[in-house]
Amino acid sequence: MHCTVTAMMAALVSTCSEFHIAPMQCYTNQPLRKMSGFLSPSSMKWTEMEKVDDLLPNIENSLEKRLGGEEDDTNLILQLGSNDPNKLDSCVRSAAEHFPSLKEINLNCGCPAIDTGGSSTYGARLMKDPSLTARLVEAMASATDIDISVKTRIAVFDSVDSPPILSEQDYDYLANYISAIHNAGARHVILHARPAVLSLSPVKNRIIPTLDYDFVREIASDFDGKVKITMNGGITSLSELISLQGDKPNMISSHMA
Repeated sequence: MHCTVTAMMAALVSTCSEFHIAPMQCYTNQPLRKMSGFLSPSSMKWTEMEKVDDLLPNIENSLEKRLGGEEDDTNLILQLGSNDPNKLDSCVRSAAEHFPSLKEINLNCGCPAIDTGGSSTYGARLMKDPSLTARLVEAMASATDIDISVKTRIAVFDSVDSPPILSEQDYDYLANYISAIHNAGARHVILHARPAVLSLSPVKNRIIPTLDYDFVREIASDFDGKVKITMNGGITSLSELISLQGDKPNMISSHMA
């Protein structure tokens, strides 16, 4: 998978489509981002999800350890994980002050399990509480002029006996969820085209839930450019990426792999 992403980054140097390099817990560090920048200077580089509680109490020093030397990188996105508006406010203010060139600051609402950075109270679990998610986004947006984004899934389930089949009700829930976070200040939503199943392991969450790109396409179409939508999930080759980029009509603004 790492070689595939590297090949895609190198090939994308000559394209104009925005491409996001998916963050990988325990792998996405400064050396990897530096290499990514050499291979594809225009690609969006992400931090792994930084749990806000791990950055406290000295947020400035904690961010410096993780991002020092990347102060001028305008294609860097800082991803945070928390369910506390006050802590997020403090963290975002510090990040914006010391790393003002950040492309975005992102709230993770898509990690399904603790060992990939999620939690029983945040990550993908936040999808079950649109009101709290909106308050978190609002706290972040009020703390900075840097764009705020949310990385999430197309649905969330506590457990399933078989691969979930999404319904119109699931679509309406996702549309309302995105409306809530957009109204709170999120300008960009990264949608993993699989549901999150909270009882499954991270590996199974990348296999068992069925990819549904049409769900993402329909959301992008319905929001009609009011929210920037990035498609994420299951893109494993350059040919797949090019095929998805060539969708007509296409309201998807960018892709992540």
